[in-house]
Amino acid sequence: MHDLESIAAAAMELEALPESSIRLTSIMSSDDWLIGDVVHTIQHDQALTGRLLKLANSAAVGGSRAVESVGDAVMRVGTGPVLSLAVASAVRDSMTERLASFDEAEGSLWRHSVAAALIVQNAGKHCDVLPPPECFVAALLHDIGFLALDRWLGAMQCPRERRQAKGAIETGEHGVLAGMIAAGWQLPTAVQEAIVHHHDPLEAPSERGRYLAHFVCLADCGARVIGAEFSPEPSRLGRETAEALGLTRARFDELCAESEAGLAEILELYS
Repeated sequence: MHDLESIAAAAMELEALPESSIRLTSIMSSDDWLIGDVVHTIQHDQALTGRLLKLANSAAVGGSRAVESVGDAVMRVGTGPVLSLAVASAVRDSMTERLASFDEAEGSLWRHSVAAALIVQNAGKHCDVLPPPECFVAALLHDIGFLALDRWLGAMQCPRERRQAKGAIETGEHGVLAGMIAAGWQLPTAVQEAIVHHHDPLEAPSERGRYLAHFVCLADCGARVIGAEFSPEPSRLGRETAEALGLTRARFDELCAESEAGLAEILELYS
């Protein structure tokens, strides 16, 4: 295995989450969080406030009247999508980069990540259980390890060295690396576990981590189905995940159809 700590540390020097995003994730990971704490945190981030109001008044969310307050916007949009929007605003520029080392086009990682978050957003209507708010962050960031790996490979001057290093990347290393980045951003432990184990949810150490990882596995698979493909290491929607979420094949198809119909608008709102 490569020195992932060094690769993650290099990535951390280039990326940072705003304090509001970290605080929101921490608040919503608690079992007894208060809506007032969420509103207070958002109100101190002008950029996030503007994006949230734009989303709340969009056709994608709907509503009979215009929303002008942060509190009303949170109630209309939902806490999970609010959290996803907060983190997405911070990482969008980096995640739209072309991952040349993995032959991925510009914007492919970003499109896949937003699509994964959208799958989670719609999952509650098609599963027997509801995704927790922090699950949106895990879905959005689950493949960010590939961004760090691409930058690491791209910094190698020798093509032969680059090819050898890429060939030595082990299955699942991108997830471990993404988990390290999430830890550096002080995101909750269960979010880190879900990111690391989105290919093998049952391997997550905690019950909360396994629960989130099942949703992230679903998000990764669903994002590929709706046209947001990202070729490195696709997840497989196993029987364990389907049973844990109460998901049938018909329900999965319905979830993907609904999400595909709304993907273009969500990408526009997240831009």
